[in-house]
Amino acid sequence: MLNAHINQSDITGEVSGAFLLSVIRSFNNTIILPAASLDIQPSNIEPNRWYPYSYLINILNTIKDISPSAYVLFQAGVNFASIWVEQSLGGYMVDSGVDWLYKSDESGFNSVVCGGSRNEVGWCRLLSMDEITGIAVYENVMPFLPDYLKGFFYGGATLVDDMEYVESEITLSEPYAPNPLLIRTIVTIRFRLKSKDNAESLDTRINNLDLGSTLCLTPEEVQSVIWQNKALKYKATLRESYINELETMMLEAREILAKHEEMAVDLNAIFLERTKELQKMAIIDSLTNLYNRRHFDQILFSEFNRAKREKRSFVIAMLDIDYFKKYNDTYGHQAGDVVLQKIAQVLVKHNNRAGDFSFRTGGEEFAIITQLNNNENYIDYFTHICKSVEDLAIDHSENIKYKCVTISIGVIEVKNYEHLDTDKLYRLTDEQLYKAKSNGRDQVASDII
Repeated sequence: MLNAHINQSDITGEVSGAFLLSVIRSFNNTIILPAASLDIQPSNIEPNRWYPYSYLINILNTIKDISPSAYVLFQAGVNFASIWVEQSLGGYMVDSGVDWLYKSDESGFNSVVCGGSRNEVGWCRLLSMDEITGIAVYENVMPFLPDYLKGFFYGGATLVDDMEYVESEITLSEPYAPNPLLIRTIVTIRFRLKSKDNAESLDTRINNLDLGSTLCLTPEEVQSVIWQNKALKYKATLRESYINELETMMLEAREILAKHEEMAVDLNAIFLERTKELQKMAIIDSLTNLYNRRHFDQILFSEFNRAKREKRSFVIAMLDIDYFKKYNDTYGHQAGDVVLQKIAQVLVKHNNRAGDFSFRTGGEEFAIITQLNNNENYIDYFTHICKSVEDLAIDHSENIKYKCVTISIGVIEVKNYEHLDTDKLYRLTDEQLYKAKSNGRDQVASDII
């Protein structure tokens, strides 16, 4: 691998602008690729144009010079898959995880990088695919670092909810002798498909499960739940490792400050800016720009206890998009993401006080913590939020009663804090949300305790 940037005349081939933009944007959230360090600025790249292959090599060499960790590269690869498909930069349509695996072959890479021989621009080849045992093996000869490819294949296979478990592994990585710009990497994907017969039925039964009730599962359904739980733990481990790497970057920034006191002013500004970015990324949901579940837990604990100390009421609400799984099944996950963003915008517009917080706590679920004035009626406040979502008039044919996207809200107002903690408060609020859905949806259910 060459570290020095190369000239356009040193290599043949072309790369699509959409592909270049996706590579650059995949590193945006990792905070390791300053735009100023690039020879070509993203604002100067047009998705529908073709550019010299050397542009891609120079971007990747800039990344190699920074020496990102394996987890940062993996997350960037995951980001690329999401950007490429969900933002349709490459016009890449994927119906399932298996569809992604079949499309991620030579016809995929060499449709965006071309104009040179295979030894000059590289390739990707699907060596084997076995849907029964759940193994796919790829040979990649590309300028990308192995962990980036590992994240790319994992991210693409998990974009659509048709697999119970996915993991990716680098089984071989070596220099490619005919071209020092390329790396030969073997990536193995292991996966377990959801059963087409009982997946939707099982999801529905779990979603309809009442508190205190039990659910009888077949041996096959038990295995399905086990593998989905294993997938969640695997994803959580990857995410935690990524966050730890970002925290390590913060520690390294502190060490740089200590070693270069004569540059303290400039370095401190860089450190503070990076720290703010890291702190924001750790608490923000990247799709909606609302606070995430991690920050919800922190704010719920602190605001609940502050209200308790100040002996004032405390209001918490949980929101759920009605029939959202059916919406995704009917209109696609890209349309579903747009719905999530629009509802997030509605919530932000209703954050009128310093003590108002909105969160995306997972999937189609949101939460609000608010401090209403004494003369305000919280039922009217949340009913207006329901009405604002309905007024978006987003078509939803599977929402039989309303024919548009609606939400249900469960609310608890706390006045008596005796024998109450945040875990119990969360359960009580969830019960009110269930009540709102049981009563016909597109409404608010509430209680005062």
